[in-house]
Amino acid sequence: MGVKQTNDWQVAWQKASSDFTALPFQSDQLVQVIKVTPQLAGTALSLELSNRFGAHPVVFDHVWVARDAQFQRERVAVTQRGKQQVVLPPHTVSWLDEVTYPVTSGEPVYVQLVATRAQTYVDYNFTILTDLTNAALARKVVVPPLSPRTGRKNWYCLTGLAVKGAPQATTIMGVGDSVIEVGTITDALTARYMHRPVVVTNVATAGRQLLADALTIGKVPQTFGESLLHQLARFSAWPPVMWCSIGANDLMLQAIAGNPVPTSQALITGLKRVQVLAHQHATHLVMSTLPPFIIDRRRVSLPAQRQLWRIQSRVNEWVRSQPDTVDVFALLADPQTGRLRREYDLGDRLHPNKLAGKRVARAMLPVLDQFLSPRRN
Repeated sequence: MGVKQTNDWQVAWQKASSDFTALPFQSDQLVQVIKVTPQLAGTALSLELSNRFGAHPVVFDHVWVARDAQFQRERVAVTQRGKQQVVLPPHTVSWLDEVTYPVTSGEPVYVQLVATRAQTYVDYNFTILTDLTNAALARKVVVPPLSPRTGRKNWYCLTGLAVKGAPQATTIMGVGDSVIEVGTITDALTARYMHRPVVVTNVATAGRQLLADALTIGKVPQTFGESLLHQLARFSAWPPVMWCSIGANDLMLQAIAGNPVPTSQALITGLKRVQVLAHQHATHLVMSTLPPFIIDRRRVSLPAQRQLWRIQSRVNEWVRSQPDTVDVFALLADPQTGRLRREYDLGDRLHPNKLAGKRVARAMLPVLDQFLSPRRN
């Protein structure tokens, strides 16, 4: 946590940003409102802002926190080294000054980031559900209203909220691909563990692969980030518990790009490496099977997809043989077709919706609960 690496401070909410250098957002003015729901209570807070992927500084004229989305109740400025203006140098992540501001577990805190100069933002984040996290943007200096409707809500730079004085808690970190990043499962887990000394964080990235870094076949694929193995190799603070969903993109994206797809043995070898890294860092690893997926036949032929499904099946057989696993495929797939069941579909025949998130979360609880001893942090 940078300057906040003490027992007095703990992360109460975290959502890692993605590298949108290939799809930068530019605006002359920008006001962002982000609703976050801390999972721990404390007497003070600090915010983490990221310009990790930016090549130029990002400047906010004001950063505020409040109890409501209109910023009329208990609005307080969050400063940087005592100054209202917050400057994020290129390729940095910064924790702002401590603010005495009581935080209650499960009660939202609203964050407003105000910028009045033309600049570029590339540290991108989003949410689909709005119960725990929500966001809105305005390209002028007004407070944009938050919409309660389900759908992609974007924001930039805000990646964490820490609290001071909370009881020692255990972190469950979700890593991997968009099955985690979309948040339907992590939100369900967060709701289950709210008011307990547990924090569920989300550092997954849509499109992330286990073995290969982001493809360069187009702007969107370039946002998919480095491979999970490369990400884990540079981890500096391993959590007590890590949940991993990875591998499906190695099959889908390589097939779409017309590249050779990895064998089941290559994927299993990569997953074994994840196990070794977790063991070396005393992290309990929970793995999930590759989820059901289907690709538009205009992009990948049906015979080619059947080959992908055979590889998926062999990988999933191996995952099921390992300790501490969650069979996401069995939970969400139609047993007749092997595809994502309609009632669990977010709308793209790939990602789990809110109902699916709740089902997977329920199945994960017995696996996770065995690791949630206070001594783990």
